[in-house]
Amino acid sequence: MFSENLIDELQDRIGTRVQVTTDNNVFEGVLGLVSGEIIRIVLSSGYGEGTTTNVSLNAVNFIRFLSAAA
Repeated sequence: MFSENLIDELQDRIGTRVQVTTDNNVFEGVLGLVSGEIIRIVLSSGYGEGTTTNVSLNAVNFIRFLSAAA
């Protein structure tokens, strides 16, 4: 049940800036895709097109939605 609610919430927030933390990594970028048990994050170094990384929802410790700078 929780997983379904989380997937629904993430799908509503595609295109927003997120910080995703796993046991070994912290990813910061734009939420690009939510498909089944995988989320795709578009990472940006500030130059050119961003690279993407896929993260299994099972590996996620927490997700923080980042607000735009004021």
